[in-house]
Parts: sequence; structure tokens; C-alpha cells
Amino acid sequence: MSILRIFVALLFLGETAADGTISEKILDGAKRQIGVIQWDRTMGAQHPAGKGVCTDVILDAFDYAGINLADSMRNDIRKHRSAYPFAEGTAIDARRARVQIDWFRRNAVTLSLEEDFQKGDVVFYTGTYRQDGSADHVAIVSDS
Repeated sequence: MSILRIFVALLFLGETAADGTISEKILDGAKRQIGVIQWDRTMGAQHPAGKGVCTDVILDAFDYAGINLADSMRNDIRKHRSAYPFAEGTAIDARRARVQIDWFRRNAVTLSLEEDFQKGDVVFYTGTYRQDGSADHVAIVSDS
């Protein structure tokens, strides 16, 4: 298994929400899903309440921070289709780890694994489910 680390805070250049930084809000949004999201590969543009997969945690955490990541991804896919080899041009694309990683590579800063992980970092894994080397799992680094 290999890991690609993305530092999300740089994506928003230090923007702050009314009650905390963006990366703290993203982390809070992810924490709110602990014990709530049950694994379910139901596919569609939106996952059912209380069910989902790792990418749904990312989408919901960003949503909690006031960032509609799914819309940002759809817009970028429309404008730069060739940069998204795993996108199919459907509403479900935002729920695919291999599409999310392409978006983050284009819109965030990739850091080395030698640097200390920070709370709110988005981390992509390869080799969790697929053996073809593509990203197949995503998580947010917590502070606890």
C-alpha cells in the first residue's frame, strides 16, 4: 500500500470560516460522521443518509466547511476532461476516489510522506482494494 498526502489548508490559502480555519472545519465535518456513516456502495449522485463510502466522508466534511467539493469537481471535469481519465462524465464522478485524487492533484498541494501529517490533511491510499496502482481509498487525518 502506498499513500499520497494532500495538504488541504493550502488549497484555500488560509481562508478562515467564522469559527475556525477551513481545515479545522473540514476535520470537524469528518468527525461528525464517526459512527454515523455505515459502509454502503450504493451509487448515485447522493448517498443515502447514514450510508456511504470513504469519498462520501470527504464530500460531506468539505460540505460542512461550506465548500461544495462535488460541484467544484464537476466544473473542473467539464473544463479539463482529459485531466480526469477515470471520470465518466456523470454526477457520480465526485464519489470515486480515483476522480477525487485527480481533482486534489490539480487543486491542492501534494506533500511528501516525510513531512509531519497535519490534522485536516486528505490522504489517498493505493492498493487497498485495487491492485492497479490507482487511488482506491481516501481519509482525513484527525487530531485524535
